[in-house]
Amino acid sequence: MAVSQALLEAVQAWGKTHGMTEMNGPVGFTDFDHQGLLIEGFEYNSPMASLYNYPYYEKHLEAFGLKKEIDWIEYRLTMPDEVPPRMKRLAKVVMEKSKLEIHKIKSIKELKKYYPNNEYLDVIDQAYQKHYTTTNH
Repeated sequence: MAVSQALLEAVQAWGKTHGMTEMNGPVGFTDFDHQGLLIEGFEYNSPMASLYNYPYYEKHLEAFGLKKEIDWIEYRLTMPDEVPPRMKRLAKVVMEKSKLEIHKIKSIKELKKYYPNNEYLDVIDQAYQKHYTTTNH
């Protein structure tokens, strides 16, 4: 625990010298990176796109005086082998009424053809706007 204490103290000191007043994390570098700390469910295999840490991490962070601010909950969902016919009909009606199209884009060059100014990023920014720790610049 002494090593984690020393590392966290160094992070805290560095932050203070740069005018920071809070510590928040673990977080990724972007809004799409993993955030948080696994605190239960260690008996389950984690999905490949999920966080994993050792159970003692929580104790080390709490010993430093940090506390949990929010819960992230992961669920296991199973998908049917086929989309139910009713859902296919509903999707078709929504696509037609909303004049939506599906584009299977296979490269950045092809993406630029449909969105020359990266307009799709505006949709992502709007969708994630209210998510915890998301910032828009």
